[in-house]
Amino acid sequence: RHTRYWRDWSSDVCSSDLEGVRVDGVTDGRTAQKAGLVAGDIILQLGAYPTPDLQKYMEALGRFSAGDKTEVRVRRGKDTLRFDIAF
Repeated sequence: RHTRYWRDWSSDVCSSDLEGVRVDGVTDGRTAQKAGLVAGDIILQLGAYPTPDLQKYMEALGRFSAGDKTEVRVRRGKDTLRFDIAF
């Protein structure tokens, strides 16, 4: 049920940071890029679910289905930003 959007979103997010999951790169036209994320962003929260590490990120991601919409909170440099995302 979650495989298609999960691959679309997670393929751009690769490594854990000390306080979140770092976006290593984004692909044009994919979910992360459409939401406004860029390489180097640190994903802190996905919807209501904090993502302090890759395992928690994957657990949070698994709570969403294709068509769901939520907010993703990221750290970009010194700023914390929020973006709407649609799976």
